[in-house]
Amino acid sequence: MNPKRSLWHILLLAAIACILAAGCGQNLSQSSAPYNQGSTSGADRFGRDVRPGESVARDGTTVGGATLMMGIKVTGSDLEDSDMEFSGNPSAFAEWADTKGFDAIGLYAVEPTDEPDQVATFYFPDVEFPTGKNLSDLGYAAGPDHLTPLVQAAKSLGMGTQADLTRLALSLPSSPLAERPFAGEPLTADDIEYLCSYLLETTDVDSLSARGFPKDWVDAAQKASEAAGRQFFAGDYQTLRRTESGAAALLDLGPEGMARNELALGVARSKPFLLYAGLSAERDDGRGPFADAWDSIKAMEAALVYRTVLSAPQGLYLDVPPSVLQDLDPDLLARLKRVAAQRRARPVCNVLILGDSTPNNLTAVVNGITAAGYDIVMGPRPESPAAIDAYYIIVTETTEGSLADPKSGLPDGVYNSGKPLIMQVCGLVPDVGVSESWDAVRRSFGLTNLPFEPLEKGPEAAVYAGGPVPCAATGRAPWGSKITDAHLSEAVPLAVGAAKVEESVDRPASEGAGDTDEPDDTGEAADADDTDAGDDAAEAGARERSRDVIVMTEFSYGTAGRNVLIAGRELQMEMAFPISNVLSSGLGLQAPTRALVSVGSPIALYAPFGDAEVSIAYNDAGEVKSETKSLKKGSVEIIEVDLQTGVNTMPLPDRVSGE
Repeated sequence: MNPKRSLWHILLLAAIACILAAGCGQNLSQSSAPYNQGSTSGADRFGRDVRPGESVARDGTTVGGATLMMGIKVTGSDLEDSDMEFSGNPSAFAEWADTKGFDAIGLYAVEPTDEPDQVATFYFPDVEFPTGKNLSDLGYAAGPDHLTPLVQAAKSLGMGTQADLTRLALSLPSSPLAERPFAGEPLTADDIEYLCSYLLETTDVDSLSARGFPKDWVDAAQKASEAAGRQFFAGDYQTLRRTESGAAALLDLGPEGMARNELALGVARSKPFLLYAGLSAERDDGRGPFADAWDSIKAMEAALVYRTVLSAPQGLYLDVPPSVLQDLDPDLLARLKRVAAQRRARPVCNVLILGDSTPNNLTAVVNGITAAGYDIVMGPRPESPAAIDAYYIIVTETTEGSLADPKSGLPDGVYNSGKPLIMQVCGLVPDVGVSESWDAVRRSFGLTNLPFEPLEKGPEAAVYAGGPVPCAATGRAPWGSKITDAHLSEAVPLAVGAAKVEESVDRPASEGAGDTDEPDDTGEAADADDTDAGDDAAEAGARERSRDVIVMTEFSYGTAGRNVLIAGRELQMEMAFPISNVLSSGLGLQAPTRALVSVGSPIALYAPFGDAEVSIAYNDAGEVKSETKSLKKGSVEIIEVDLQTGVNTMPLPDRVSGE
């Protein structure tokens, strides 16, 4: 099978890939320390262990660069490509990859296939299971042993190696990667453990990976890998949530896919992780093309650069036919390693999703956090709350239909922690007395005891910092609580929009034709009542209040803290501006944008969805600087910064209160 040469936009988060994290020629157990695990270099001024290759200066900042393992992932048909100089010779391919600057090689040990009924080929010695059956007896075709010579040649060159077993999961009756089972008899968990042990012992491969494995398969593969002193990498979303194995993420140019990728990596940051970039739709037919192709190779290269800065992986795999590499910028690998070396540790924002659902549009949340200068971590009850610099809590509904307990999964005292905290409520806040936890939320966010009305549709725009910001994304789920000035006792409105709700005062029939709630050119709702001189002033005021919806409020407390409430389920991408601005106390984004922004050392700006303008402010070694950049679609810009954090010290509040 010759893979197609078309460039595909990488797909949904449910297809997260599994990647090798071994260093050059090392076993994973001997590789560099993970991002949040122990390091001989100490901790930076934010209290977290620095990354490999970095050290701590006297001022508590990090110096030195992080390493980046660059790998290439190939199929058996890639190795047999008659148009390439190494055709049919895995050892020659290893030498070819080494000269191109790659540090590791991954092989699809079981070939992806074009059609569900097509038999897949495996490229290692046939294995006999304890049942007496060989793998070739179970509907898989034995191909040449590419894996053994490839591993031997790569190790002789100091390169890491990995074998991918994803294709085995496609034969399961209920596979998350395919609508119907692919050819091949489904294996058992015992078969998977035996096969993994066999490959690790006979080929000496550094690690194994697979997506779509059910939990018992993941457990079996991990057991075999740990026994051999290696690691199994399972990159599926649910596996990442369980943090049961190493992790990776697809490079996804779609806004929601990229956002969900970054949240998944937030779960995985306590372990080694890598990114995966695929260029061929036929690499894994179980995934399938759910998105448009990249506009160009340059756009794909820009995405690789941005994700390297944004996510700070320990490694990055290019899943490409080797013949495609001739079309890539010859400096691409070197550039990726350069920007990785510039990357410095950043403050950490802990994102928690409470409840049984997840908002569809998370780009505003992720982009707002990264544009404020934070890395994202996810997970309930962090083991070391002191290492968390900010919180973003998303409260959704449970399967019973009520909002989740807002204290579930949160450290004690988080509302009064002295650290910025944003809570996004994706539903109707319960009335006073229904829930002790929600009563505490009201007090901690400066709300009154008045009941909230449901709001089915959010405002199209909200005014923040004196200007309009596109606000409500189109979603099937109700927007949530309608918050007005009447609900605020001590909180301050930050973003105020206009809701499309019914008038609270009856109007003469003659007025109806001219009334509209559509946003005008300023982004604020036009109010026909303002032109009606015959209306009673009090009635006009009542009508206006019925339309005003406070999307974002701020409540300052204690000596250095703020709690911010966002009312609404689905946020437009431009809402990253107020989120970023609040989390960084005025730094970060300075205006709405549809570009993706990662503020740190360095800063990365990326425009995958169209031409965009980015205006940001940041702290460079104590000096506040501003930048405004115009980006063309598919381009990335790197701003080198000596020592940066977008996070600003919280200003003292004008009043002291608390939970």
